[in-house]
Amino acid sequence: MLSNNYFRPNHQKGFLPGISGCLEHNTLLSESLKDARKGERQITVCWIDLENAFGSIQHELMLFALRWYNFPPLVRDMIASYYSKLRFSIITKEGPSKSLSYNVGLFQGCCLSPIAFNIVINILVDKLICNERKWGYRFKFNNKYTESILAFADDLAILTRNPKHCQVLLDEVDKFCEWTDGLRTKPSKCHCLCLGRRNTRYTSYDPGLSLGGQCISTVTENAPFKFLGRKIDNIGRTPSLEGIVDSFLNDLNKVDSQLISNVKKAWIYENYLTSRLNWPFLVYDFNKTLLSKLDAGVIKMSKLWLGLALTADSSALFRGSNSFGMSLKRPSELYKHLRVSKRYMLGKSHDDVVTSLPKDEDAPELESRLQFHKQFMIGAQSNRVGLGSNRKVQDADILKSFIRQDENDKYKIHAMNLEMQNEWLDIGDFGIPLALKWRTLIYDWSPALLKFYLNAFQMTLPDQSNLVRWGKSTEKTCYICGKAVGTAKHLLVGCRVLLDSGQYSRRHDRVLEVIREARVVMIELTVPWETNIPKDHTIKVNKYYELTNELTRNRFVVDLYAVEVGARGITAKSLNNLLKDLGLSRTHINAFLERTSKAALVGSFQIWLGRERSLDSGDERITRVS
Repeated sequence: MLSNNYFRPNHQKGFLPGISGCLEHNTLLSESLKDARKGERQITVCWIDLENAFGSIQHELMLFALRWYNFPPLVRDMIASYYSKLRFSIITKEGPSKSLSYNVGLFQGCCLSPIAFNIVINILVDKLICNERKWGYRFKFNNKYTESILAFADDLAILTRNPKHCQVLLDEVDKFCEWTDGLRTKPSKCHCLCLGRRNTRYTSYDPGLSLGGQCISTVTENAPFKFLGRKIDNIGRTPSLEGIVDSFLNDLNKVDSQLISNVKKAWIYENYLTSRLNWPFLVYDFNKTLLSKLDAGVIKMSKLWLGLALTADSSALFRGSNSFGMSLKRPSELYKHLRVSKRYMLGKSHDDVVTSLPKDEDAPELESRLQFHKQFMIGAQSNRVGLGSNRKVQDADILKSFIRQDENDKYKIHAMNLEMQNEWLDIGDFGIPLALKWRTLIYDWSPALLKFYLNAFQMTLPDQSNLVRWGKSTEKTCYICGKAVGTAKHLLVGCRVLLDSGQYSRRHDRVLEVIREARVVMIELTVPWETNIPKDHTIKVNKYYELTNELTRNRFVVDLYAVEVGARGITAKSLNNLLKDLGLSRTHINAFLERTSKAALVGSFQIWLGRERSLDSGDERITRVS
């Protein structure tokens, strides 16, 4: 029916493949109302409710529609047989009733029913189209007319300029329902909205429309009307979005009150709660204030659930894993992604009025970048895709990557202005980020270990230096050695007392236990502070320079690997190179890196936990220096 133009997708957009019907109708309607308000032009909208639409279709009416649209006799006979032979019974306390036949109504849950319903309703749409005579709203900015009939299955809206034209179409709906001898309108649930000049003032007013002999109520300020998932108030605007924001923040509080682990709460936010924002972000225009409110609520709860200090840079929650972040979805960034998706879906519409609607303010810049990318970047090597690859990438995905890149650039610029929490900018050149998978965080890591890792990496552990900075202490000297400033870096890799007591050696041995499982090779392992990895790597290579030369002169094949695993669990690329040379697969390398990272992190965590108590280190005991 689409190919022979029996179905007109500009009018009926329900259950049709490749058409985002709800989004297209909503956008067209909202832009029409916005254009009318801006130019103070006349516009009339009426929403029609059909009572029990699916259950009121007579089977004879359905078969008539099949004949009307020239379905092949074989198809008509097959559908007629299907509907005539299907029977049902009702289960009661006394047992099942006798089998009964369906005489009216389309079967719920049957994949044929939506198609059959569209075919029947299409008769009404055709009838209304014949009478419209360009009665739809005419945009001021491009002089294009909208369709006067907006249908999504049984959800019907009539959009005209003049209320008189709208009433003519409503009368046709009445006649159609009477002719079907089954379908009925429900005027009490129908609503209308009319904007125009009344006594020199542009306002909404009651146009006096009626359906089935009953007056149709107008949309009021206190009772917005909801059409295809979007609310519209009495002047055609979107009601306050504060309710959506408050509802989402309330959901965060509900999740927080559940008796489950905090990491699972963060997982629920990432995989469930954010999906509840998808539709509102698609159909409503959120301002920066509301998006900032959403961001603030998410940051507050995420820091609480993951144990990140309040003073920590919040970008650690949202940065990608390659930038040493948790990769959580930030509402403001999710909004930008969905606006791109919306623009992409509307751009593919078959309705030329929809494709000509105004775009977001940032659209020209993004589209310019997209054109440059498609002209000069497509076909270049990307990741593991070879030159000349014809792998198709959707425009929307490219635009989203631009947004992701812009957000990461903002995080980097912000980090450059920070005094302490910017080490991740340098570590990325020689370190491999941890693969923080939800399964690992929930079932393998303890909440305390995750809290330690995040704060150690953001330099927000409650060490002596930070306690003084936060006004919670006056003594910033390390209370173990009593000499250096008590920073986390000093405690984890630079305290002479801990070194002499063997604490660092035990962490070193913990990592070696993992490495030994791979293969016996000449390996020099160092567990330094991450920013010292390049310097320590050079020192270790130079340390064994003479030995390797001596072995080479004696005709030995020498493989020296100076590898580093940072004190906060960041593995250096030197370890990755070692594993690749040993012939391990990518899967095994990733698993191995994850285990070594955790081994180093657990070792550092044990050192951290022991900072405030006596530590048993074999024959010695480490005590604070008074």
